[in-house]
Amino acid sequence: MGSDILILTVYGLVVFYVLYQMAISIENELEDRLKIQLDVRTLLQQVKNQLKQQPYEDRIRATIEKPKVKSLAKIGPQLNLLVQRAENPKQRARVTVAVRPVGVMPLGRKLNSLQVIVVNESPDAQIYVDWDRSTITADLFTQRVVRQGPVLGNDLTRPQVFSVVNPGELLTMDITGEGCLSPTADTTQVEISTPIVDMNTVAMGAPPINAMDEEAMAAEPPAYSLNLMLGIRRITESESYTTYLLLPFGFQAFLLPDEIAFPPLRWLLNAPRPAKASDWWETLILGKTSKR
Repeated sequence: MGSDILILTVYGLVVFYVLYQMAISIENELEDRLKIQLDVRTLLQQVKNQLKQQPYEDRIRATIEKPKVKSLAKIGPQLNLLVQRAENPKQRARVTVAVRPVGVMPLGRKLNSLQVIVVNESPDAQIYVDWDRSTITADLFTQRVVRQGPVLGNDLTRPQVFSVVNPGELLTMDITGEGCLSPTADTTQVEISTPIVDMNTVAMGAPPINAMDEEAMAAEPPAYSLNLMLGIRRITESESYTTYLLLPFGFQAFLLPDEIAFPPLRWLLNAPRPAKASDWWETLILGKTSKR
């Protein structure tokens, strides 16, 4: 009976040791990631503050809409500007503005561009996007926004034409920063030579997400941001007043350590790791702890 218990104990220790070595091997292959999320609190508050300063304060209201389906989380929150209709002031039509990408990203990812999406569901309002008065800030460097197109001329000193989103239309535009562009080999055009955002650089200042509550996460300053200048004008009115809003899309970054799916190995990864094999046996049998 005693020998059976001894055999089972040794067998259990061997299995535990094999699992532990598997956990260490898997951990070495795991890659930390970043969770990028929109600072919705600052965005909404600053837009509301700007609307209060407009001559027609109640003409536009601002709300934030978050994806209701988990599978759509990568789309991220969007800003809704509810524009009062000219014919019936009791009705409002929605103008949606979103900037992507957001969500979980590997540290090795480099963003050469951001995507701006504007959906105009209003029947009587025109939307203007002023790229020259929009800026991107990343790694403490602020630069003018340049919209991408089939051909980018080499003269970046020339003003960019507004993008106009008429009633019922959708605008999708990839943008970069002026400082990210360099002349091509024939110097007749420019191309992206430097990414706007390098996730490895962002990760240096990103706090671990497991050490923060929701309030602390909401207060985290953005790692990079896009200040987008948007104009809204009702086309059925004689005074043709345009409401200009500077939309501050700030993106917060949090370290998200990768986790393996097998719970026992995940527990082993979180256990103190001995420096050498003899320490492992002492930790297991005598209850001593070792620092990683």
